Amino acid sequence: MDAHGHFRGAFMIRNLLSKVNDAAGEALGLRLVREQDLYPWQFRQPRGSCQMMNLPPSAEDYLRPDNPRLRELKERYGRCDARVTTPAIWEDGILATSDISHFRRDNAFVWQERRGTRFNELAYAASYYALKASDACDLLTLLEEDGFFGAHVFSIDGRQVSRDLLDSVREIDFVRKHMDLVNPRASILDIGAGYGRLPYRLSRVTQGTVNIYATDAIAESTFVSEFYLKFRAAEGVSVVPLDRFETFIASTPIDLAINIHSFSECSLTAIDWWVERLSINKVKRLLVIPNHADVATQRCLTNRGEDMELIFERHGYAAIIREPRYPDSILQRYGIDPSLISLFELSVR
Repeated sequence: MDAHGHFRGAFMIRNLLSKVNDAAGEALGLRLVREQDLYPWQFRQPRGSCQMMNLPPSAEDYLRPDNPRLRELKERYGRCDARVTTPAIWEDGILATSDISHFRRDNAFVWQERRGTRFNELAYAASYYALKASDACDLLTLLEEDGFFGAHVFSIDGRQVSRDLLDSVREIDFVRKHMDLVNPRASILDIGAGYGRLPYRLSRVTQGTVNIYATDAIAESTFVSEFYLKFRAAEGVSVVPLDRFETFIASTPIDLAINIHSFSECSLTAIDWWVERLSINKVKRLLVIPNHADVATQRCLTNRGEDMELIFERHGYAAIIREPRYPDSILQRYGIDPSLISLFELSVR
């Protein structure tokens, strides 16, 4: 066979392999790619520093699944309205035993090191520097990351950076643009507060000038957030157990309610339970960050693709502001948690 024949044969083989690769991609979502065309994190599990040993002495004995306080909360929550406590995703077992003590590790509270384009060192670095170049740069300077309780961190710009830090900086920057955070009469309610990530970060910014409340329908979340917010000495922050929520909301004026990702993980019935109580008690504004949004309309969706804004509208809440987490369209595709931030306002009835 002459050189022309060899070239033609090689071309045919490459063409055939390309078609097979394309077919596998369409059918299985798998493709063969040369390592030289990939970043290292694309063919090795990305690992920052997950400080599993960085556990304060006060935590080890308390943060146990058999802690009497956690058992008490589970019993109390078991007697609450089933419309809000029946889980759609947060069923028993979603948190591992070690997630109670290392609640800031990668788990159901906050995803931090999953495969894909959004949980790798490049995404963390790009998200960090985008915030540093934005109006939120002062918050990035003020807030710190120590890696306690298993947080997954990367070393960027000479400091430790976590998703907790990056998410919180952007969210607080949004809040302060639309709410007076130096008004001592102002109050914020975080629904689905998890381990207390945002209430703690907000308290660092407001220094106790704003009343901040954290609540959750999951007993483990309330248990952990009680500990975490006390450990951090979070000024102006109170945890509201679910069985006291209705009394609380009826007697406590709230300027802004926040829900970050948890409505997406609730049933429509549970979302309705929360929003109905906000509406009845005249909570003026509701900030929602869903896991998913409709591409065409930007409306907030549950994990099952249901339009939760139909519930908001039924209770008098209409969207007044929608912003991407990142103003740059490339970062919005590849940055950490490139979700949509929506602010709703209660109409006067």
